[in-house]
Amino acid sequence: MKSLRAGGGFNAQAEVLTDRRVLWPWYAAEGLNSFAAVLATNGVFFFARYELHCAPATLLWFMVCGGAVYTAAALTGGRILSRIGQRKVLIATGVCTALICLIGVAAVVFRSLALLFLLVALLNLSVTPGWPALESAITQSPARMKLSTRITLYNLGWSNSYFVALLITGVLARWLTWSAVFIGAGLAALASVMMVRFVAIPQSLIGSRPPHHDDVDPMDAALIGSVRGTTLLNMARLSNLLAYVSLNSIMPIMAYLTYRAGFSYAEATAVGSIWGLARIAGFIGCWFWTGWHYRVRWMLGGFFSLVVATVMLIAVPSIGVLIGGQIILGLAAALVYAGSLYYSMHLSHGAGEHAGLHEALIGVGTVVGPAVAALAGGPQDMLPKGIALGAILLLGGAVLARMGYRAAAAAPTANAPELELPQPGQEMPAATDCGR
Repeated sequence: MKSLRAGGGFNAQAEVLTDRRVLWPWYAAEGLNSFAAVLATNGVFFFARYELHCAPATLLWFMVCGGAVYTAAALTGGRILSRIGQRKVLIATGVCTALICLIGVAAVVFRSLALLFLLVALLNLSVTPGWPALESAITQSPARMKLSTRITLYNLGWSNSYFVALLITGVLARWLTWSAVFIGAGLAALASVMMVRFVAIPQSLIGSRPPHHDDVDPMDAALIGSVRGTTLLNMARLSNLLAYVSLNSIMPIMAYLTYRAGFSYAEATAVGSIWGLARIAGFIGCWFWTGWHYRVRWMLGGFFSLVVATVMLIAVPSIGVLIGGQIILGLAAALVYAGSLYYSMHLSHGAGEHAGLHEALIGVGTVVGPAVAALAGGPQDMLPKGIALGAILLLGGAVLARMGYRAAAAAPTANAPELELPQPGQEMPAATDCGR
């Protein structure tokens, strides 16, 4: 068997490759990229709060700055991806990320708020094109693994490394230095480059994924283009955007919430990572239990649970609420995110295109939520920020509920109001396992 490095000349031998050999390098690169981005970003927030004593509003403006760049990069990343391919995109973004992390080291040395803002902006510019590249590489590589399983493993991959990065930020800073946080992020980015360059399959094999009869569920095929399918897809996208209004408002001020609760920064990043662990549990639950597929009430229930958790975390200064609210937040976020990615991949055409749109929606949520919260009340006033976020999320929730009513009204029978197909009289069982 020839070398699998780029240019190794692999062609017809693709079908003898195992799923592990084809997919695990992409999952490894995904985990390393997620770890690098979150470690550097979390380091910015906690260093800014615990060392530079920044107000919550300043922490939120970090996220607004990054979100604006993230959105622009996501919208252009799809075109770049189609021109140069997944491998080159991931190698270029990994190298750039590693170099950009050196700005974090300089920010620590000079204790510079301006350098921290520059780091956040450039980091988002660098890492954003890599996510659509990874998503499309994982879904289009020639392996026999079902699409729903690939998506679940993708979610577990980035969420696990995300959680670990949240968890150890303060520990690295305490045991070593704050500079070590950014050096560690840069090394993880370089490791992802090595994984793609020397281990991942060549570009010529991406897109040669053979079709399988069990990969497309009859319900998926029937719902594509239907009123209900389009409505569910739009609901999933809107709920995911609103979820990131919440999550990316909570993430920067978690440093303040833990500081308010009296934790040192080594303890604070561990306590502030609870929601990340809960999100992992939620992704696992969404994998093994498929009753949420095409169920409007589960989509709405997950979203409104997330709203309640967001307001509680910001407005109520209690350690119990800090822990319990994070658990609710993580579980609800997993359900919303899993639904968004699942419906985008199953009810639309063009995985790469919609992966890019998926990331752009995340960017929009990253701008809107933190900006609204930062402008509400004074720089240190948390109650107005919680109320403002709750109001905008409830407004979005009202739109979601209206869309959900429209989807339910499309049901062909009274006995299966949530699982109808567009053809009159056609029904599907309530526990359909889509793609598994």
